[in-house]
Amino acid sequence: MFRHTTTVGVRWSSWQRATLARRSVTVAVGPEGRRQRISVKVSEVGDGSRTVEPELSDVESAAEALDLPLRGVVDQLMTEFRRQDP
Repeated sequence: MFRHTTTVGVRWSSWQRATLARRSVTVAVGPEGRRQRISVKVSEVGDGSRTVEPELSDVESAAEALDLPLRGVVDQLMTEFRRQDP
């Protein structure tokens, strides 16, 4: 680093990372005959709460195919997810 730059000092640190266990599910949204499949990551915390995060690229593709805004697709997705996985 010193040989290739004009810096006179370098700082570094060590990081640790904690992660939640996660699973992936697929949720279909849209009317029959035009259903779009969206991958969803589900992480669960020890107290029973969970985080549900859809894959943005899948939501974008579904929104385009269904001619809906992204928010509309996510709302449908969450409704369907809760119905399947309460």
